[in-house]
Amino acid sequence: LDRVSHTMARNGATTTTVVVVTAGVALCIGVLLWRKKSKAASKKDGSAAASQGTTKPIILWAPPRSVSTAFERAVGEHSMVEVFHEHFADPYYFGPDKFEAEPAAAANMKDALEASLLLRDSTYESQVAEITTASKRPFAFSKELTIYYQATKMPEATMAKFTHCFLMRRPDKVMRSFWRVAQEGAEEGGSSSTYFNPDEAGFKELEALVHVATVQLGQPLILVDADDLLADPAGVLEAWCAAVGLPWEAGITSWEACMPETWKKWPGWHDDAATSTGFAPRKPKSAATSAKAAKPEDPEEVTAAILEAQPIYDRLYEKRLRAAPKP
Repeated sequence: LDRVSHTMARNGATTTTVVVVTAGVALCIGVLLWRKKSKAASKKDGSAAASQGTTKPIILWAPPRSVSTAFERAVGEHSMVEVFHEHFADPYYFGPDKFEAEPAAAANMKDALEASLLLRDSTYESQVAEITTASKRPFAFSKELTIYYQATKMPEATMAKFTHCFLMRRPDKVMRSFWRVAQEGAEEGGSSSTYFNPDEAGFKELEALVHVATVQLGQPLILVDADDLLADPAGVLEAWCAAVGLPWEAGITSWEACMPETWKKWPGWHDDAATSTGFAPRKPKSAATSAKAAKPEDPEEVTAAILEAQPIYDRLYEKRLRAAPKP
């Protein structure tokens, strides 16, 4: 015991006060104070991480039919993320920044675009501003198709405002899914998914965007493969969260089936994702070779698109993000 004696003169009388403080009590008080400070600090951790995230909104770039909408759905379950859906589709197809497609391709897309609910007068600048000034949640995230990238509309200074990451899928799976949805849409009618356009496969743009992010901007490559994601959603998403600076939340791997309002801009394209409640587990496969990727029964344009995209996929495959090894 530590004893401290104080003698005080008060009204001519001497009062002796003995204050006894035990080391155990002092330690207890110290622990309580430490816990209080730790609890307060823990509440600030998410905000601190979020403040870093708000300075660099996240863009996920992906070719079509790459499970990117399911990825977006998972990120939308995160309590700290405000999600945008294909925000650059609007200025890519309409308005002053519209991409001028080849006449044949434009004719194929005419019905699909007329059925869409895309904004007719937006610009890349206006869409970028909406993402970079988002304030509903600490982090902003936008899933974009690689074909929406136009270097003249999104110069390096604009690209530098974002953390860029990527999702890809085996070309044979992408092209066959693209073809299937187009055929189903054409048969059902009234859907935007009524055409197959190999120019919208997006693999050349994927490689170009990887170059912009890693070489021009000096950002680390954050590239997820769809087979890896489907085989181990929690492991891959946790690794992705760490890579982009987002706190991990285990609950994002499942969700309630629904059709978010932002998906309705493309009627018919997101029906599968709207009925999903999570990632369907699949056995992971190694990168397919060009010879194995194309099948004799594939339509000629599908086979050609697969063979063109495969070398790009193969070059990027070994650089992909991997989940941490399980103990």
